[in-house]
Amino acid sequence: MIKGNVDINFVTDEMLNNTVFPESTDTNHANGLWKTLDVPEPTYPKGSAHLYQCFGEDCPQWAMDVCNKFDWVQHKQVTINKLTTGTFIPPHVDSMYRLKQVLKDNQDTLENLELVRINIFLQDHQLGHWLNIDDESFDNYNKGDYTFIFPGVIHTVANLGYKPRYTMQITGLIDYRLKI
Repeated sequence: MIKGNVDINFVTDEMLNNTVFPESTDTNHANGLWKTLDVPEPTYPKGSAHLYQCFGEDCPQWAMDVCNKFDWVQHKQVTINKLTTGTFIPPHVDSMYRLKQVLKDNQDTLENLELVRINIFLQDHQLGHWLNIDDESFDNYNKGDYTFIFPGVIHTVANLGYKPRYTMQITGLIDYRLKI
């Protein structure tokens, strides 16, 4: 379910296309989901389960400007994801490892706080762009719409279209008592 929309009209296609993605990951392993489900890892065509990412300080200033609009999220970490045409991320559960390490290292108080990943659509829906979270499909969204991904929830993403698919994620903590 779309949880809200944030005004990111200042983010242009040129900005998205000029973003540098220093990390490139094959995601065939599905973050260990296949092992958890006790099923054999599927054999995907070479290069099809592939993701480009930009994290934290490597992200451009515009991503920080978007992040700052989520002032109700604590301990924010930013990621920009790019799926090229014909690629996908298999069903998986996010570990949110980076944030968990920061919280563990800082021994922050987590009372009344819930770990969440906010997935922000950086483009209007494009032909062939798709997201499924816990059996709910997202194939009709607008630029700036966002949804939540909680720990332990299976989700999958695909770009079967003809343009790159860009999203931004903010991983952090929210006060579960807030009506968001």
